[in-house]
Amino acid sequence: LHDALPILFMAYLAQRLFPGMKVYALDSFEGMPATNPEIDQHTEGNFNDIDLDEIYRRRDELGLSNLEIVKGYFEDTAVNALNDAEKISLAHIDCDIYSAIKYSYDLTKPYMVEGGYIVFDDATEASCPGATEAVEDLLIKRDNLNSEQISPHYVFRAFFNK
Repeated sequence: LHDALPILFMAYLAQRLFPGMKVYALDSFEGMPATNPEIDQHTEGNFNDIDLDEIYRRRDELGLSNLEIVKGYFEDTAVNALNDAEKISLAHIDCDIYSAIKYSYDLTKPYMVEGGYIVFDDATEASCPGATEAVEDLLIKRDNLNSEQISPHYVFRAFFNK
């Protein structure tokens, strides 16, 4: 349940402060997909000890009707979730590996509202050099964005020419 606390907290706050706002939690809940050992320290299957039933139970106990839990890898689930959401004001990208950050960021970017926030959970962790590299390559070098915060997480404002 520890790994689910941030999403439960976000949904709790959103439900109370922004009635009608949905929070989408996309995760395989089965651990890491295949990784690139040249830039990623985590390996396939890491973090496979999530108790999804416990997350559902806590969501229901807290009455978080705004929390949509989407089980599956991003490549299989994100398009439908983003199309359902239509607009994203806060994207909390909690990926530890380069490929997952690249996919999530590039796919989410067109759905971001101007001035929305993109938070990268693991890009400042020593155990996630692939995540750091992805943020540097994609947001800083390619998209010329400056972070507004780097600790405890990288935070960027979405200012894109759509």
